Amino acid sequence: MNKAVNSFRLFLSIFSGEDDYIIRRCSIGIQISFALIGLFVILIFIGCFVSAYEFSSSLFENRLYVSIPIGIVWAMMVTNMYLLLLYTVCPQILPTKENPIKQTNSFFSASMFFRISFITLLAIIIAQPLNVKLLSSTVKSSLNKHIVEEKVKMIIVSDSILIKKEVEIFNDFNKYLISKGSNDEIEKAKQNILRIDQKVKEDIAFMKHSKSLLDTLQKMDSKVWLNKKEKTKKDSVVHVLHSLVDNEIASDNHFVNQIDNIQIKNSLLQQEFAKCQIGLKKAIHDKIDNYNNLDYLLSKTNFFIKRIQLLLSENPYSWVINSMIVLLFLLPIYFKYKIRDKTMFYEKKKKIEHQIIVDEYITFKRAYSNLLQKNIAMYNFKSLQELNLLLDKIKKINIERYRTLKNEIQEEYKEEIISKYEYWADSPYRTKRKVIKSIQNTEFNLLELIYQAQNESEDK
Repeated sequence: MNKAVNSFRLFLSIFSGEDDYIIRRCSIGIQISFALIGLFVILIFIGCFVSAYEFSSSLFENRLYVSIPIGIVWAMMVTNMYLLLLYTVCPQILPTKENPIKQTNSFFSASMFFRISFITLLAIIIAQPLNVKLLSSTVKSSLNKHIVEEKVKMIIVSDSILIKKEVEIFNDFNKYLISKGSNDEIEKAKQNILRIDQKVKEDIAFMKHSKSLLDTLQKMDSKVWLNKKEKTKKDSVVHVLHSLVDNEIASDNHFVNQIDNIQIKNSLLQQEFAKCQIGLKKAIHDKIDNYNNLDYLLSKTNFFIKRIQLLLSENPYSWVINSMIVLLFLLPIYFKYKIRDKTMFYEKKKKIEHQIIVDEYITFKRAYSNLLQKNIAMYNFKSLQELNLLLDKIKKINIERYRTLKNEIQEEYKEEIISKYEYWADSPYRTKRKVIKSIQNTEFNLLELIYQAQNESEDK
């Protein structure tokens, strides 16, 4: 049982934003602290997945093969960014040239402020799909009002163009009627087209009245905040506009069925009136098609962003969920920061990382020296081959001179151990330059330099 608990604790510690290798070598108390942070990180991953899944489901009409991959990718991306931020919360444990190691206990700093602000913004964004999933039913009536308002606005805008077209077509026929017909024919024709004239006048009156109310509504929408009285007035304006639009839709549907029954007996005017009928029917049919297309569009739209706006403005529980998600994101950062005050974790981490760096630097210097010696040995071998050819010529002329030169060359080309020159006093951190002391021409300074170098070599 204890083994399973220990394994689970160490598994959670992997997600804490710290090196699992170091955590395993710490006390049980430190491991529990990092396991708690890891548990919060896992909860953040699950929350991010659910949030992204809900958003993509609403966007792609509940297609699982799209929503699930998007949720996983988003959750992994956010969690990785969060783990990176958690790792940066640890104090400075290795020296740098600009800043020597200094321990700071202040949680409130400019760097921490910007990091917390970014995480808070990310948490609020992630919380919104969860708000919509859990609390969307509480703003259903407000959402329906918004849908009605948007529908009314779009219908009025689209109808304004088509009603202008109706008026132009009917006015053109009236002008033709006046120019071609006699007074009796004009009177008879006007009696026959009385229903069309009435419809056009109704549409003009609808446009004037609805545009006036729409201007009033737009002025209200331009305000950042509406009081209770203004909200009631806005609802009343929307209700009147909705009634006007419904009457207009009913009028269009009724008129399009009647227009074919309207006839003019005068054969001279029949052809022009037929063109007028066709133009009016097309304009009315276009209006009806707009109504149907708009209804279909609104039925397929879930108004996701508007739901979020309504929840934040009307439902206080949405802010409770926001606060809980933000707290979920911020608590691990605070816990990670407080570990430095309550435990010796970072002292242990400093020793381990320092030893790793020193060991790696020693390995590097050894490899550097071996590589340099190997290259020099290859160079010496090639040089000796060329010199031996010349020595063979000297040997034939002067054997003694040959022996002397050969000994000198062998002495010059003998193998030596080559070490990397340390330019810095505290390699490999490279924060302090070596101080090169000038040699004074006195016996005391010479002895001091010799004994100092001897002591340094003994210390090493």
